[in-house]
Amino acid sequence: MKNPSKEAFFEKKIDPITESDLIMAQMKRRTELLLVVLKPPKVVPDILWPQLRRFAERLEGMLKEDEFVVLRKGIYTNEKDLAVVLLEMEVSKLPYVNKKIGPLVFDLDDSERFIKKYKGMVLSGPFVENDFWCAEVERKFTTAREKLVDSLTEKEKVLKERGVPNFIAKKIAKKFDVICENDNIMNIIKKEKHFGVFLRKYFEKESLV
Repeated sequence: MKNPSKEAFFEKKIDPITESDLIMAQMKRRTELLLVVLKPPKVVPDILWPQLRRFAERLEGMLKEDEFVVLRKGIYTNEKDLAVVLLEMEVSKLPYVNKKIGPLVFDLDDSERFIKKYKGMVLSGPFVENDFWCAEVERKFTTAREKLVDSLTEKEKVLKERGVPNFIAKKIAKKFDVICENDNIMNIIKKEKHFGVFLRKYFEKESLV
């Protein structure tokens, strides 16, 4: 309102992100991109977009179960043959060892259950640290990509039970890809330039102040 302009009423021309720009953005942010790629279900846009948003939320929840952290996420679809959930990972890799914190040593019943659970299947322990039982165990997934592939490689019924939206679950059960390599990301952009525009907008958000 302070600086009225006709430009505010017209969409700016934005070029698809280039490979060098993509690499520079990742180097600057020190994050990793994970893209869950699928063929969108044949439903009206008013159903498709909310389901993709819910799917993105569910993916973040799945990753959080194993201590992987999503910094930011986005969704894209051409509403025909391509749908993408973009997950920018703050924490995408974790060490092989996973420290489990158990009950206070003074809680005899819970202590017995903790020791019984981890005895013989640990890398170290069970041991006591600051009055709590601890055990160092092998982590099932050391990368976020492994976690996603494992979580999504299921039948449609199981995916729905895990909170994946109905129409998305049907497509995921048939086929999906989880990609993180820039070469594969650029291959999508070559086929779908609007996805490249989406990526540039994602990394180059305009300041509102």
